[in-house]
Amino acid sequence: MTCTDSVPAVPTDRAVNRPPVLACPQVCERVHLGLNWIHRDRFERILDALAAAGWTFLDLDHYLAALRGTEKPSRGILLSFDHAGPEFLELVAPLLLAREIPAVIFVPTASVGRVSGKGLGPLRTRHRQLGWQQLKELSRWGIRAQPVGHHYLDLRGVSLEIAYGELIRSRREIERRLGQEALALAYPYGSVDLQLTDLAARAGFLVGFGSGKWPTEAGVLNLSRVRLRATDRPATLEARLVRPVRRSQSSGD
Repeated sequence: MTCTDSVPAVPTDRAVNRPPVLACPQVCERVHLGLNWIHRDRFERILDALAAAGWTFLDLDHYLAALRGTEKPSRGILLSFDHAGPEFLELVAPLLLAREIPAVIFVPTASVGRVSGKGLGPLRTRHRQLGWQQLKELSRWGIRAQPVGHHYLDLRGVSLEIAYGELIRSRREIERRLGQEALALAYPYGSVDLQLTDLAARAGFLVGFGSGKWPTEAGVLNLSRVRLRATDRPATLEARLVRPVRRSQSSGD
């Protein structure tokens, strides 16, 4: 059974109600340089501020329903993460579970449960990515794993045959290992073109996250995400979240 056999297709018209998707950086307990990290306390304040401002945290199924137009959530938002290391389990998951907030975590399926390195030279550290059993436990609490390909590589830099193999294998791994459908795809490095969005559709994905810009004719198979910055305050984040919602409801990008 494929995704498209059991799940209604998502309209390609980007003017349909399109809740924003928040791309969250890694969460830490110590101060790090750069914008790819956010302190746990600031992240917690952001979550509480969004809830206080009336945002509704969507799971993937309700997000897709909003794209189809079968549901119209008021100020709906989908949280997404691209880091499946131990800090997610230690720092992020408890915050989400305590507030019953669902989310999507994008993983390269070849790296699940494996040791990976980060950093350069003497600063390089190695840690194990979350395993399939841990991801399965998270899914029971509404934190759903979806693929970012099988290996984390720029799919525009390989042949179409290899790219399609990466996509279809990643989808099948999620379904086989977790017993749930792989419906959403994050393109590695956000790198995407029309050929890749066509391959993603053939592989059974209903929505894809890349640059969100060119190619605009790819519709919901090339949507952008709003990046949560380490320096964001609730007011500045709110302004960036509302902007794409207004565009989608008025002009369709």
